[in-house]
Amino acid sequence: MSFSFRSISRGSELRRSFSFALATLTFLTWSVISPLSSSFAETEPSCGKKLSANSQSSTVVIRPLPFVEDIKLLTFNMFNFNNKPAQAKVIAKTVLKIDADILILQEVIGGVHTIHTFDDSELGDQYYEYFTKHPPVKGINNSILIKKAFPFDVQVESHMHEEFLDPILPEDSDPVPVFNRDPITVILREKGKPKDSPPLAIIISNHSKSQTKRRNSSLTGKDPLGKKRRTAQMERLKQIIENYKRRFGKHARIILGGDFNANPNSTDLDPIQSGARMKEVFDLLSNPPPRSERVTYGEYPSIKGKSSKQPDMFFVSESLQSSVKDVSIYRYAEDEVRGSDHFPLVLTLQFNRFYTDYLNELEQYKRSQPPEAPAPQTSAPQSSDDVKEAS
Repeated sequence: MSFSFRSISRGSELRRSFSFALATLTFLTWSVISPLSSSFAETEPSCGKKLSANSQSSTVVIRPLPFVEDIKLLTFNMFNFNNKPAQAKVIAKTVLKIDADILILQEVIGGVHTIHTFDDSELGDQYYEYFTKHPPVKGINNSILIKKAFPFDVQVESHMHEEFLDPILPEDSDPVPVFNRDPITVILREKGKPKDSPPLAIIISNHSKSQTKRRNSSLTGKDPLGKKRRTAQMERLKQIIENYKRRFGKHARIILGGDFNANPNSTDLDPIQSGARMKEVFDLLSNPPPRSERVTYGEYPSIKGKSSKQPDMFFVSESLQSSVKDVSIYRYAEDEVRGSDHFPLVLTLQFNRFYTDYLNELEQYKRSQPPEAPAPQTSAPQSSDDVKEAS
């Protein structure tokens, strides 16, 4: 099956002691003399928005990157989350218990205000919130939250504008949006590094087409479970990932997380796993759990007659595969109220492992830059007394 898209532009173990020491000194100095401000993280004005921190929030303790050992990421479908108090408190209890550094969220209704209010009122205002401005189908979208303790500069990119020729529509039809929810992307760099320097990591939040009928009832029989649309979305995500590798080099560290509305062995995911060479993180563990224990949607343990699947996944690029330390699924206690029909999926990466690679890349970047032109030397003007003595 092929899809036509509208033309779209768009690891070594050796530590360098000097680079590491310099980075350490830089971060220690910055964290001591420069308190975190609400303008700390950058976003693309046309793609994302970050709201300032609540004035009543507690002081943020910066974690200098050279001393960060691990970083924990959470992907969680929050079940049509619109910050109603009852659901917000239940979900917050789960999120706080997991205590992830980066939240990759799906099914957020109401835009950046919803997720900012949730963080501010229920999560202790720990995070910066990233949410694109492009309106999704049905008003449901993705979001990414990053703890303020991490000194990152953040660049946000949207892909909601991407279009394709839907194969189930008449041949003379106009292109339509390929994504029904924006796969929001954040590009992370160490704070203060140039915008054109190599990124530390690229994180994408995805929510694929559901396994329900297409919105246009006349098309239901042509794509009854939305498989063609999902496959087209994965084809486009593959191109997006390949574009990032062309922009930042084949070793770009890319993390793709979210609700894919398919199981890991589904052909829907072939463009990601085979085409883009991204690996599902459970399969990178030395002793991965069986498929029956990877349930992230429905009932666990499985109940006869009820659907149990693993639509929620993390994929990482080749340059991050050796940094996968642990993967786990948060299981609700028997007496615990669930705020979502999904189980949160947690990925822990050895941050210090790929941060060392990042420092090496920065060194190469610096050496590739043209030398700065020396400042012109000017003679100090002579005083009238000097002139008289010289004559």
